[in-house]
Amino acid sequence: MIKKITLITALLLIFAYGQISASTVEIIGDDGNPEWSGAATGKSKGNVLGVYSDVNLEEMEFLLNFTGQKTLSFYLYESNSPTGMYSKIYQNNVTLSGAGKTFYGSGPISGVTLFEGGYYYSAVSWTGSGLTYYYEDYLTIPEMTSFAVCIQPGRYFTPLADPLNIADNTVNKGVFTERFTTSPFQGEGEGVVPEPMSAVFLVTGGLFLAGVKRLKRS
Repeated sequence: MIKKITLITALLLIFAYGQISASTVEIIGDDGNPEWSGAATGKSKGNVLGVYSDVNLEEMEFLLNFTGQKTLSFYLYESNSPTGMYSKIYQNNVTLSGAGKTFYGSGPISGVTLFEGGYYYSAVSWTGSGLTYYYEDYLTIPEMTSFAVCIQPGRYFTPLADPLNIADNTVNKGVFTERFTTSPFQGEGEGVVPEPMSAVFLVTGGLFLAGVKRLKRS
């Protein structure tokens, strides 16, 4: 009987771990609001997220349209506050063959965790012409995923400095259509540790995470 219980328990643990560590794919900028497109070059296109659940980022993708080969640069910046200086924690340049309008991604990402209470600017950039990007009206309802809320949609910068100064954005209300693949964060990691969130409230049509303090790991 003891052996049976041990075996059943082990199988349940393996199943539970597989469910917990499974990847999740989510999209922002694709919730049924009017879709728009643009073709400007030389600027990054991205969104600022306020994270409320620790996750590992496995891939980031943007809805684009092009043919032939293009080199796309994918970036991720991190900050302790929604506005101010953001530090670059990830960049990957990939050359992809265009297949028309679809999602184009960074490829697999490892070792990058989005921490609760943190703010992240995820973006893509390219050079040259012949590429279309897509965005959707933000209106008044913030777009959310299971781990974050889009607090500043449709941010674009040129050039992409490091650190990058991101001010409050109350004009551009278009969410660049973006897809995230994540998995639950388990255990200790590098970088910063947030203290518990104290409040969530509405600011200029978006959700801001307030009262969050983040401490450097020693």
